[in-house]
This record gives sequence, C-alpha cells and structure tokens, in this order.
Amino acid sequence: MRRSQIVAVVSLAALVLLSGCAAGSYAARTDGPPLDPKFSLSSYIEEGASVAFIVGTRPAGIVKDAEYMPLEIGVANKGMSVLTITPESFVLVDEAGNRYPAVSSEELYREYRRVDVDRRLGEIFPVMRGKFQIYSIVPSNFTPSFDFPTALLKPVLNRYTMIYDLIYFPRPENGTQGRRFELFMSAPELESPVFVQFRVNGKKTD
Repeated sequence: MRRSQIVAVVSLAALVLLSGCAAGSYAARTDGPPLDPKFSLSSYIEEGASVAFIVGTRPAGIVKDAEYMPLEIGVANKGMSVLTITPESFVLVDEAGNRYPAVSSEELYREYRRVDVDRRLGEIFPVMRGKFQIYSIVPSNFTPSFDFPTALLKPVLNRYTMIYDLIYFPRPENGTQGRRFELFMSAPELESPVFVQFRVNGKKTD
C-alpha cells in the first residue's frame, strides 16, 4: 500500500473513532446530569475540603406511593469553624426543575404516621460512622415521631462534627422511582449551596 493510501486510511479511522466518542458522550448526557459518587448501595456523596453532604435514597425507593418522599441526610463539617443547619436549608429539585421545600415537622407529625418505620429503612449512618470515625455526632431531629418526639431543628456543627437525620419532601409530580434529583443544602456560613445529584432506585412510571 502506498504511503498516501496509508495516511488516508489512518485519517479515516481517526475520524470514525472521534465520531464514535462524540456520539457516546452525547448519548450519556441524554439521560440527565451526572450522578455524584456512590457512598453506599443506595446513597450518594458530594465531598469537598469543608463539607461532606450525603443523601440516602433507600427509604424513598421502598416507600413508593406515600404522599411524602423520605430521604436520609448526613452532613460532616470537615473544615469550617461552624455550620448551622435547619430543615429550611434543604430544597429538592426534580428532573423538570420543580423545587420542593422540606415538609415542616408540624405537618409531618400531624399527617404522616410512618416516620419510625421509614427511619428503620436507612443505611448510611453506620457507613458515616466508619468514614468519619473521629467526628462527634451532633443531635438533630427534623422529623419528630412516636419513638423520637422531641424536635431538634437547628443543630450547630463545629469542625469535626456531623449530623444524621431523615427529612421529607412533598411527593414529586412525576413520582420517585428511577428518577434523578438534586438536593441542595444552604447555610448562613456557606458562600453557595452544596448539592448532591442522585437517583432513586426503581423503574420509572410515566
């Protein structure tokens, strides 16, 4: 084969390869934004130098048809002098861009009787204890229930402390199974919100 023919074949192969890569990248993006790294089987983590934010989806994946969507949350203060968290710190965003504030503890206590059952479905707390072994646990309770009736709605996290809790949102319009979400967390001490991109296990129902 002549040198000119070899160059032409190599150029064509490179063009095909690049086209395939571009098509593959485009196809990957059609399924929504990228997900954050897994923290456990059904949870995701966004971790920086200052804060680690974890979202556990197992309760939401099991509680399919309730009027509320339960999520585990974990926050570890890695590098800030103080971090103040409340239920109002959290906003859920669905695939369509709809925003859902957290359900108030009063509404949840009045309207929903499954909190203690949902709490037992969680999986991230022991994993957090293993990862953040030197961190102290700050008491919090955003979802008062029969077993844990006292609300603790404004935990203050000093450096090297963490919280674990369960938080609820109104059930998204298109359901939860197989859907992608973003959970944003803001605080007075944060320059900008921290958010986790995650997906709830299960099959979509259109």
